[in-house]
Amino acid sequence: MDKLRVGFIGSGFAARFHILGWVGVRNAEITAIYNIREKSARELASLAENLGVGKPKVYTDIFDMLSSKSVDAVWIVNPNFVRLDTVKSIAEEAKQGRSDLIGVCCEKPLARNVDEAETLVKLIEGAGLLHGYLENQVFMPSVVKGRDILWRYGAKYTKRPYLARAAEEHGGPHSSWFWNARLSGGGVMLDMMCHSLEAARFLLSNPDEPKSSLKPRTVYGEIASLKWAHEPYSSMLKDRFRGEVDYSKEPAEDYALAVVTYEAEDGSLLISETRTSWSFTGPALRLSFEVLGPEYSMSINTL
Repeated sequence: MDKLRVGFIGSGFAARFHILGWVGVRNAEITAIYNIREKSARELASLAENLGVGKPKVYTDIFDMLSSKSVDAVWIVNPNFVRLDTVKSIAEEAKQGRSDLIGVCCEKPLARNVDEAETLVKLIEGAGLLHGYLENQVFMPSVVKGRDILWRYGAKYTKRPYLARAAEEHGGPHSSWFWNARLSGGGVMLDMMCHSLEAARFLLSNPDEPKSSLKPRTVYGEIASLKWAHEPYSSMLKDRFRGEVDYSKEPAEDYALAVVTYEAEDGSLLISETRTSWSFTGPALRLSFEVLGPEYSMSINTL
């Protein structure tokens, strides 16, 4: 296969970021976009064409797209509450031989809870499809280069890093459904903690060892509603989404903390501290990383 042909399921906020990022992807093109809202799909298809990452055909029927001979893999970027039904459709088409798909990738979160997540994985694996999780922060040039410096110099001449901190913060989701924990599955922990956990683990990991070399020994988490469940912010949120969101009655966490203790391949203990927030006030999104070792430290801040 000279070029992977990808179809998008969904054309909203997250899908747009994937399209923008596609300019840095080699040997792949976007050939299809599905959304029951045709106007949204066409707008995203136009963006893809303008960026030179494909000339995608627009579909309003998911089964038509899945059976297309011009789609090798699908990117699931639709809302959390339809992910399970989406994967059921994909698996059914693949098992019945009505699709030539070879793989599936999914935007975070994989599902709204563990039961849904396990069901999704079983469906995909049962259909014989390759599958993957779409992560981005560990590929940031600053994180990749920072890790290289840590291990090439700091760990080499003293000892390995033993503490990593990572945080992702912004002012909250753009869509009303994501504020509704019944639809999204939760608050900021479900939304963003996966990135910070993986980034911290990545920085602590020896590049010469497999990913499995760090063994989680203890996990501690804490959540809180620090801002949006309280006045005047709950009313501001309700007004913004025309009554669809009422955090005075049904709040989700807008702050989350997780601490993971790992055991390294040499038996030493390492600690990962991660924090995520929807209650950050500042210019858009802030990502921060910090690593400490016995004779060195490193910090990264996107702002």
